Amino acid sequence: MSVENMSDEKMKNRRPSRRTLLKGAAWAAPAVTLAAATPAFAAASPVEPSQDPAYFATGGRATYPTGGGTGVFTLESLDNDNNAAVMPSDTILTITPSAGANFTINSVTGGTLSGPDGNGVYTVTATASTTISEIKVNYTLGGAVGSTVTFSGTSASISATASHTATVQA
Repeated sequence: MSVENMSDEKMKNRRPSRRTLLKGAAWAAPAVTLAAATPAFAAASPVEPSQDPAYFATGGRATYPTGGGTGVFTLESLDNDNNAAVMPSDTILTITPSAGANFTINSVTGGTLSGPDGNGVYTVTATASTTISEIKVNYTLGGAVGSTVTFSGTSASISATASHTATVQA
């Protein structure tokens, strides 16, 4: 029976078979999967950092409530156009907690951690690489109100320094 010969009443009561529904779903699934995956493929590939570092920028939480908390400090190498640049291999990040601070380093990327020394000071030496543009330190800071940790990055090869201090506040 063709569709033209069916009455309107029969058309209203006719439902698609399970087989028809499954065929439609089978054809639609690849289209949905492709559409969902397209944004990932459309994203730009990572940009290689500039090979001409000029200065450092820092980022991180500056204050913590009483009792402290966790934070991430970032020392980033930038070129003169404010683009990510390769971290100079002579970069040293010095991490100095104040006396009485409860300070713990949870992880470091972009460098090798040493310490603490006899004064409680840690150092991170940059990893020699043509693709690493930052050093990140995940840490926990606690202690009495006024406890601090200071991060200071230096590189003689580009005459750059940068520092950042985090403080436990009331």
